[in-house]
Amino acid sequence: MVWPWRSTSRRLALLVSVAFLLAFMLLGAGVFFRVSALLEKDGQDVLRLQTAGLVEVAHSGGMLALRREVQSRTEQPDDPDSAFALWDANGRLVAGVALPLPPNGGVATGSNRTYEFSDQETDDDAHTMAQATAFKDGSVLVVALRTRAQDGFRRLMLRTSVAALAAAIALGALLGGLVTRLVTERLRALDATARRITAGDMTQRVDVDGSGDAFDLIAQRVNIMLDRISGLMEGVRA
Repeated sequence: MVWPWRSTSRRLALLVSVAFLLAFMLLGAGVFFRVSALLEKDGQDVLRLQTAGLVEVAHSGGMLALRREVQSRTEQPDDPDSAFALWDANGRLVAGVALPLPPNGGVATGSNRTYEFSDQETDDDAHTMAQATAFKDGSVLVVALRTRAQDGFRRLMLRTSVAALAAAIALGALLGGLVTRLVTERLRALDATARRITAGDMTQRVDVDGSGDAFDLIAQRVNIMLDRISGLMEGVRA
């Protein structure tokens, strides 16, 4: 039994198809991770801006003003994916919703800490980014952002990528088949001419299409060789 991929044209078609698919996959992966990084950065920027605004409220109006602002934003949210919590030094929730504090030691006084958790309060168990800020009196402000929109966009990108990959596989197979057909047709033309010459018809010449590719160069060299052979045979006859 002859292994089908021993054929040079088939190996060439396979190589073209694999190269096409690899290029498509690398491009798709690069776009996906780049977009994911941009979405992550946008979420972090939103957290920093919201935290900075609330910290400014605390500095200018005190903790009572901060408590009122957190409660106001919770009751009348501008963004349904944003959430806020203000914990006192004893770990009691004094305003907002009960968002989890940072794991493994919490947050140092006067500093910020960014972390992530899954929001159990939502039906889709949404991935949530959060930033905690500790004040001198021991209070901790937590600002959170549910990334449902970003996660949904990533899932859409993945589904689209799978569909595009299937299309790329079909297109790669088609491209490989076309390459195989073009190569095979040129080789068959060369073989047909060689057969007629072998049968004694020295007037035959290989067609040259003027493309300047490897097949054209071979055809030109074969035709030159045939011209010389014909010339030698005419000289012998003379």
